[in-house]
Amino acid sequence: MDLDLSIETLMMIFFVLALVFSSWKFYAFMPTKKLEDDDTDTRSKLELEHLMLAAIIKAYDADEKKMLHKLFEAIQADTNFDKEHYWRFNTNRLNQLIQAYLLNHPNCHTLHDIYHQEAQIDTP
Repeated sequence: MDLDLSIETLMMIFFVLALVFSSWKFYAFMPTKKLEDDDTDTRSKLELEHLMLAAIIKAYDADEKKMLHKLFEAIQADTNFDKEHYWRFNTNRLNQLIQAYLLNHPNCHTLHDIYHQEAQIDTP
């Protein structure tokens, strides 16, 4: 039996083999199980949002930049803040929480609006 394979056939076979191998490597590299300290699940997001809203009321400041820094510190200083579970929490994550809140509450546009809404204070 003469196996006279053309160069195109060989190239196609090697391409398919390389595709299968690389797909397997990507699958092996991608995480398939949930991490024990995953702080991106719904419960953790709601808990962080609750901590953020409580901290906004406690750390209110008319200066937006100072307030953001004070807010970050107030959340980390809160007794309900689990430092081990939220070890990745940083100012970027805080900004994401604020933006998510603003998207879900279209009547709020700034931290001051969030403060007035959550503290039940009329906006001047």
